[in-house]
Order: sequence, then structure tokens, then C-alpha cells
Amino acid sequence: MNMTRELTFTTSPVIVGLALTALLAVIGLAFWAWRKSGFDRGIGLLELLRIVICTMAAVTLCQPEWKEVYRPTERPTLAVLYDDSASMETSDVLSPTDPTAEPTTRSAWLQKELEAIDWSKLGEEVDVVQEKFSSQANPSVGHVDPRQATDIDTALGDSLKKFNNLRAVLLVSDGDWNEGEAPANAATRLRINKVPVYTAAIGSEVALPDI
Repeated sequence: MNMTRELTFTTSPVIVGLALTALLAVIGLAFWAWRKSGFDRGIGLLELLRIVICTMAAVTLCQPEWKEVYRPTERPTLAVLYDDSASMETSDVLSPTDPTAEPTTRSAWLQKELEAIDWSKLGEEVDVVQEKFSSQANPSVGHVDPRQATDIDTALGDSLKKFNNLRAVLLVSDGDWNEGEAPANAATRLRINKVPVYTAAIGSEVALPDI
């Protein structure tokens, strides 16, 4: 990680001019008082202290700031997490150009869109990582196929562990979670680590009837 340090001033030319004018006036008056005292050592030290105090006040008036900028040596990562559960095989995505065409599956539409996106527009400074998720196989609850459920919380939480210098997460799913903890928990942890989570929904906005 590279780090730069610098002292900056948040001020304006008017403030700088006033501060310099006041400081020069104090220096002039101090020298006049010292000379009037016959260049007495005690008076000289007192006037020097006055100049130092006024100098510090003038510098403070210009609002000095000590900045330390940290630049990571490794590129930031954008994690694209997309749903791979069995519900993604539902055929309810209509073509925007041909509404009369047969609906396509959510997974097929998603793969086509992911391949069509030009990720290079994000620049060469960002690593884009695509990863599918569903759930963990758990025979104790009646399923051994991870695709039978959707565990969004684990997918989000694991992204912090898997990807170094995670900058943001794009979550693509077709609906609510039905396994694991509430996704808000993992999203909160990501937010605490200054990693925003963006979401995109796939599928029909109207719930399909049970058959």
C-alpha cells in the first residue's frame, strides 16, 4: 500500500493577505517596542514570544490540514453474484423486441446479458469477478441439491472473505431468500466495511400460480 503525506491549507487569498498584513504589523510594533526599551533582553524575549503567538494564530487562520492518502497496490474488485438456484429455470422472461415469442428461462436470459456487458468500461483498474450462488446442501432439512434453495446471506457474507480489496457487490437474483439468515445482516456487515451492495431482479413481477 502506497502512502503520501502532505500539509495543505484550506483558505483564500484574502485570508492569507490579512494574516500576512497582521503579522507584519505585529513584527513592526515588536521591533519598535524593543528598540524603545534600549534593546533590553527581557523586552526582546517578550516581543519574540508575542511574534511567535501571532504567527501561530495566523497559520491557524489559514486552516492547515495534515493529509495522509493511502493508495492500495492491488486493484479493487467488483463481485457479480448471480442466482443459480432451480427457480432460475423458470421460463417467464419475455423478449422486449418480440412479446409474442416464447418466454425464455431466467438463467438463459441472465447468461446472455452477462456476456453482452462490456465490463472493460469500468476501466483497467477494476477486477470484475462473476460467481454463481444458490445454497449449501443440507440433507437434514430434506435436500441434498444446493440448487433447491436460495441463501443470499451466505453469498454476500462469503464475498468479504473471498475477494481482496472488495469495492462493491452486484447481486442478481429472481426473488426472496428461503434459506439462511436474513440478507440484511450480511448487507450491513458489507456496509460497515464500506462495500455497497447493488441489486438487480430477474423474472416476472407477478407471482406465478401454483400448479
